[in-house]
Amino acid sequence: MYTKIISAFLLTLMFIVTGCGNTDSGGDTQIDTSKYLRVASASDLSNVPVPINKYVMLVFSAPIDGSTVDTSSVYITDEDNLPIAAVLKVSEEKISIIPDEFFLPNKEYNIVVTTAVKDSVGRTLENTFTYTFITASFSDNTPPSLLSVTPGDGIEALATTEIFMEFDEDIAGDGVLQLENSDTNIIVDGTTTISDHTLYFVPYSDLDQGSNYTVTLQGTVEDLAGNAYDGLTSWEFSVIDLSVLSVSYSKEVIRIEFSEHLDPSTVSESDFTIFDINETAIPFRLTTIEDDNRTVHLNVLNPNINKLDGTEEISVSGTIQDIYGNSHNNGVTAIYPLGWEI
Repeated sequence: MYTKIISAFLLTLMFIVTGCGNTDSGGDTQIDTSKYLRVASASDLSNVPVPINKYVMLVFSAPIDGSTVDTSSVYITDEDNLPIAAVLKVSEEKISIIPDEFFLPNKEYNIVVTTAVKDSVGRTLENTFTYTFITASFSDNTPPSLLSVTPGDGIEALATTEIFMEFDEDIAGDGVLQLENSDTNIIVDGTTTISDHTLYFVPYSDLDQGSNYTVTLQGTVEDLAGNAYDGLTSWEFSVIDLSVLSVSYSKEVIRIEFSEHLDPSTVSESDFTIFDINETAIPFRLTTIEDDNRTVHLNVLNPNINKLDGTEEISVSGTIQDIYGNSHNNGVTAIYPLGWEI
């Protein structure tokens, strides 16, 4: 008899969100206006043997009405078309099917979702959904490995940076990321979420410029066969002050992109100077500050005479400020090559 499954692998079937769903953090919520729940694809799992100690999770395009989920509407059948004993768990748009025992090795199973399943507004699949998978001859005993952290350890990041740990396989568990301002010892408020193989932390507001931060993994991260992650659990990064991210040009137009939203009242033509390779000033006009107040356009005057060739440099005054009152480059004028980016 196979060992009863305590925790296992996530076999994810993605359902299309017609008309879009929730955008990423900070975005507007858009409404799914499709008539039915529809299956997008599970082709990435086709013909891939699934370790025997893994379970199934179905992901729908909208939160599911749990009262419509039971062993007659969502189930897994074996090669003899007999339902296997399993526990069903509903969480928002997800339904987990957790078998009472490990799958048998080298066998074919079918996932079935009938049109009896409804979302929170009463929609169903247009037709009964089935998906076939084949099991491997082994169980998964390898813990997840960390691929990367963002921001990277010891680097300078923007105040709007994303914070996450990316693993080499789908993860679960109660792990959360704690973000602390290392200069003030204040814990940053935000939300931790798990999405497939990534653990995210989204702060409720922009981070403090010029400050240092420590990210700490708390709780347990495991793969969906129950193998616990045991690698890096803490790293540090800092947030840069208002600075120039890039300088680019096309024909006679120069674009200077800043790391933060600028206070337009602090920006004028006198804050910039363009020099050619001989340190001769090139005449220009400040024509535009883009709608996001982060990018300034400078138009070179007499472009037939003052042609740009990429050897020029841009001087940017330290008196330019962002909307928080922080000064560019800590109040010091900085020079950037044309075609430069951070």
